[in-house]
Amino acid sequence: IPAHRFVLAVGSAVFDAMFNGTLATRADTVELPDVEPAAFLALLKFLYSDEVQIGPETVMTTLYTAKKYAVPALERHCVDFLKSNLGADNAFMLLTQARLFDEPHLAALCLDTIDKNTAEALAADGFTDIDLETLGAVLERDTLRIREAKLFQAVVRWAVAECGRQQLPT
Repeated sequence: IPAHRFVLAVGSAVFDAMFNGTLATRADTVELPDVEPAAFLALLKFLYSDEVQIGPETVMTTLYTAKKYAVPALERHCVDFLKSNLGADNAFMLLTQARLFDEPHLAALCLDTIDKNTAEALAADGFTDIDLETLGAVLERDTLRIREAKLFQAVVRWAVAECGRQQLPT
């Protein structure tokens, strides 16, 4: 994907170091192997025009790219997009991502949503995909609005899914 070094360097401290630092590369082509093309295009569009072009399919990869290349304004747009699309149906998935990307405010909003809509959040597809640490963080809360028997059933569903991921018998 063609781009101007100057635009990248002005918009990102990481690109500035890559192109102008002591170990700067002079190659005409720079490979970014762990960045999705759609996310990099969103980053470029933002750096060139201040326009944000993200959607549900690209927001996570765009957030990753914005964090990796230190573009805080784009990070904020991505987090704001996630906040505005937060619901009980995706609260667990977004909580996992918020913890991964070190977004404590988004994580707190996710936990609040889970607290207020516990049964619906536990029934969502994304619940069984969360990691053990996220599950533990949720189970420690005293603010969940659900009977413990229902919570236990949900944890058993999560455990069965986790055994499948780890290829363990259930």
